[in-house]
Amino acid sequence: MNPRHVGDDGFDRRTMLQSAAGLGALAFGDDPGTSRLQAAEVGQAATFGRAKKVLLIYLQGAASQLETWDPKPDAPEGIRGQWGAVSTAVPGVAICEKLPRLAALTDRMAIVRSMTHDHNNHSNLYTLSGAPAVDFSSETNPQDTRHRPFFGSVLDYLADRSGGVGTPEVPRNMGLPWRFSSFTPFVRRAGPYASFLGHGYNPVWTEFDGTATQKVPRVSFFDPRNDVMVADPFLGITPESRLRISKEAQLSDTMQHDRLFKRRALLEKLDPIQGFAHRNKVGKNVDRYSQMAYTLMTSSKLRDALDVGQEPMSL
Repeated sequence: MNPRHVGDDGFDRRTMLQSAAGLGALAFGDDPGTSRLQAAEVGQAATFGRAKKVLLIYLQGAASQLETWDPKPDAPEGIRGQWGAVSTAVPGVAICEKLPRLAALTDRMAIVRSMTHDHNNHSNLYTLSGAPAVDFSSETNPQDTRHRPFFGSVLDYLADRSGGVGTPEVPRNMGLPWRFSSFTPFVRRAGPYASFLGHGYNPVWTEFDGTATQKVPRVSFFDPRNDVMVADPFLGITPESRLRISKEAQLSDTMQHDRLFKRRALLEKLDPIQGFAHRNKVGKNVDRYSQMAYTLMTSSKLRDALDVGQEPMSL
């Protein structure tokens, strides 16, 4: 992603759905104001390229590489994955037999099999921010002062500093389907947060508003019981289920637009009085946070983007 030119359009709903990122993605976007890249241009690019959107499908604590991208079919039993391997569109590259549709698309992918680290704790913090100070206390404390900013927050920050167009109607840095650890009673995982850049650069999270159709036993290192059944939206949801922006970012039933505009006008009149606050880091973070909240409450663009009901069922 080129941080020097970031607009306000964000990702579009159709792209998200067709990328199979409906549930479980962190999205960073801006406007698609350039023509589609051609393969020859990518090969000759002197920089990272001109990509304007990134969808990170982050499977926290998910399947191992032996069950996905690197089944090691020629390795001895006990080392290779339990499933078979299937050939792909790239000669000599095999992936798990459970991924036949992805196997047909591997000529459009860059599969990295050499990435590793020494942190045996799912490593959200390390993989999402590169923070070297990783231990149990830092991994389970989103406010740990040793953290580094999530790379989505860094891109958002750089876009602001490079002459962006103000607060975009669709945030550049979004997290779906819900905030990390929202449904666990045990720990709060670190990782996708802005750290010292300030809360104004944290991802804007959606919430799941709906009903899961299947339940599974809760499995947790922190609770050895496996007789607690929990609803899991990833296994199926009712047709009316939706992702929505946080309730805190929506106008309440008692707050009308004209009343909100009047409050906004009053705050703008107070700006000269608050000039000192806006010149320091804390004040700037508060100001950006307030502007983002105001934009989310008054603009329908993000709500429309999340309304999958507007898309045909064939998707």
